Amino acid sequence: MYFHQLELLVEKGEVPAGCNIMLVGPSGSGKTVLCDTLLCESLDVGQTCLYITMKMDPNLLRHYIRLSELKDDEVRLEVGRTTN
Repeated sequence: MYFHQLELLVEKGEVPAGCNIMLVGPSGSGKTVLCDTLLCESLDVGQTCLYITMKMDPNLLRHYIRLSELKDDEVRLEVGRTTN
């Protein structure tokens, strides 16, 4: 795992496996890079992943999926809208 320190926190029980983690930080601090890297590494070892984005255009996300090595039956893309 690229983020070895995070893996160690999970192994030590300091971050329970399966818990939700919210990343906060200023723009450019690496939040998206961390999430994208963890997502790719998890997919590489066959784990099921959930990717939620409020900013990425669905068509751009579909484009990235087509460029990946994922098969159509491995991906389910749902597009929803937030309501006020």
